[in-house]
Amino acid sequence: MILAAAIGLLRPPPTFELFLPHVPLLLGVIIFGMGMILRAEEFRNIFAQPKVVAYGVFAQYTIMPLIA
Repeated sequence: MILAAAIGLLRPPPTFELFLPHVPLLLGVIIFGMGMILRAEEFRNIFAQPKVVAYGVFAQYTIMPLIA
């Protein structure tokens, strides 16, 4: 990853244009992989604290965009 970042900084943008059409698919694979490591116990913890989840969703879609 560090090598790819260094190449991106040293070379002009066309270097990685080959990957641009595949970015949504690659992000989907990454998110799916992250979801696959979750255990049932972690989901139980989420459902046991719905207020915390609601605060997180509120912050994600209101506070964070306003700050940006």
